[in-house]
Amino acid sequence: MIIMGSSDPGIIKYFIEFYKNLNSKIYFTTTGSSIKILNKNNIKYTKKWWNLKNIDLVITGASTGVTIDKELIILSKKNKITSISIIEHWTTLIERFRYKNDYLFPNKIFVNDMLAKKLATQCGIKKDLIIPVGNPILEKLSLKYKNYKG
Repeated sequence: MIIMGSSDPGIIKYFIEFYKNLNSKIYFTTTGSSIKILNKNNIKYTKKWWNLKNIDLVITGASTGVTIDKELIILSKKNKITSISIIEHWTTLIERFRYKNDYLFPNKIFVNDMLAKKLATQCGIKKDLIIPVGNPILEKLSLKYKNYKG
């Protein structure tokens, strides 16, 4: 089972782009305005994610501050579950992982491209944590407008 969660509406939209292709039971969790996005897409979510059992993978966004993203990483570390955080753009890379007076990193961090990886390592994130994977929203838009003559 996979749990996907974030306090950031942008990453919730990102998750929606690929979650149907995952061949596993998936639970979403989020807060605030992101709930509207899940409802609009007829995606069920849980507010009581800490009660879930048999979690194999935790996927989070990388929201700044004390957020559900960090709570999920803490859950994964406590229960020895692999965690992945996704950063879907190129700003405030290390600040996204600041937690209290330290940094809280998942097992892996997915970024858009090699530029994002370079920027993240320059900020102090360990190179072996970062994997460039693309961005399904940007890729979908590029296909849609590939032949646009505007």
